[in-house]
Amino acid sequence: MLPIGRATFEFEEFLAACEYDLGCSPDTVSFYRKKVTRFLGWAQREKVETLDSQAVRQFFRWLKDQGLSDNGRHTYLRALRTWFNFLVRRKVVPQSPLVDADLRIRPVWRRPELPRADRLHQLLQQMKADVFPPGAKAPDFVRLRDYALVLWYIETGARRREGLVGVDDLDPEFARATTVQKVRREAQTRPLFYHAIRHLMRYYLEERERFLRTIGKDDVRALWITDDGEPVTPDAVSHIFQRVRRRHGWEGTFHPHKLRAIAATMGALAKDRTALEVKMGWAPNTPVAKRYIQLAQEREALGEMAAAVSPLRAMARLRRPRTN
Repeated sequence: MLPIGRATFEFEEFLAACEYDLGCSPDTVSFYRKKVTRFLGWAQREKVETLDSQAVRQFFRWLKDQGLSDNGRHTYLRALRTWFNFLVRRKVVPQSPLVDADLRIRPVWRRPELPRADRLHQLLQQMKADVFPPGAKAPDFVRLRDYALVLWYIETGARRREGLVGVDDLDPEFARATTVQKVRREAQTRPLFYHAIRHLMRYYLEERERFLRTIGKDDVRALWITDDGEPVTPDAVSHIFQRVRRRHGWEGTFHPHKLRAIAATMGALAKDRTALEVKMGWAPNTPVAKRYIQLAQEREALGEMAAAVSPLRAMARLRRPRTN
């Protein structure tokens, strides 16, 4: 439970500023709320001025004792840094306690755990078969939407919220869509490319229009819609993915960000950093693009080495007797 006092008041002011003044997304506001709330609940301070560097260091030691990794603790560091900087700008505190805390927490980039290609292919085949139930003369619209939605996130590499575009944002001729992302608190547009599934998307749009006309909601402009004709929300996307996972017995996690990792990995095979950054919506010269390209190069080199020199074949050649 949060203490009732100025610390809580300033925190609520911070969240309101993030949502209404800085234009942060709901996911970002939720991130700040979760992280800073845990810190304030641990600190139990009514006055924000008493949150000094010693309290901050003790909190991060406590997080480590709870078994939190460096990556996990770094998320708290990011949230607290933003909050304390907000307090400095409002002249609530003269300086952020993180300055004297001297916390040296470095996040470790973990290689993405991608699903096996044959398992993913099997899932997509099962979803495709469900679109047309046995004996049906028309496709099951909800199953068609789920199938197209999964392929959409694989092909475009969009973030969960970015993938929810409108039909007016599509350019069928060039098989791309325009979405909006936040870059340094500013809204910018970026393209989503779906060339490989353009025929499926055209078919989905036709069935979507027919479905909306049947239920009397022709004016809905969202690309992805629910079974009652309402626009699909980010939370609804997560529910759809979980339903797909349960229906088809998918082992492990299954969500849009995992499919985004697949898109980044496949896009890195081209070894064009700028193109990869454009495709994934990353800022120029971002380290993550370089890491994905390095990962692609490592996999390619290992594949070439395995094809050229198998250890068993190499040992067999060494054992082969020489002939005069």
